[in-house]
Amino acid sequence: RKRITSLGVQPIAKVDYKREYFYVYGIVAPQTGESFFLELPGLNGENFQYFLKACSKEYADSFNVLIGDNGSFHKGAKLKVPKNIYLEFLPPYSPELNPIERVWRDLKDRISRKEVFEELSQVSDEVCEVIREYYRNFSRIKSLTSYSYFLNSVALIYV
Repeated sequence: RKRITSLGVQPIAKVDYKREYFYVYGIVAPQTGESFFLELPGLNGENFQYFLKACSKEYADSFNVLIGDNGSFHKGAKLKVPKNIYLEFLPPYSPELNPIERVWRDLKDRISRKEVFEELSQVSDEVCEVIREYYRNFSRIKSLTSYSYFLNSVALIYV
């Protein structure tokens, strides 16, 4: 703040922003509101593979269709999709067609109402608390994701 500049000219100073990340992977069943989430350290093929294996194990008794958004990690050459999972990809630039996008928006809106966080672990704790609420009340997920045009299209395609 203590820099001399010409009148009306903003001073320029170096700033060292600290950036830390974690990623939440998730699936939802719009018809029931049932959901499954995992917090993982990166958004890449290795973590997506881990997530698919965890989904496969969690829902071992059913065949599961997961909708992807064409992210490069969704289609890696080394990716091995479990036998009880089928990946369906959306057209490019159409996230509004993916039901879980509404869940991510709801989660972000609920977190952004909180105070400013000093540590990444505090953000993670808040995200986990919101996800626990989703697990306790499937109707919240169902109300966010069960829009008729999606349910009707899935019923027509996968019957």
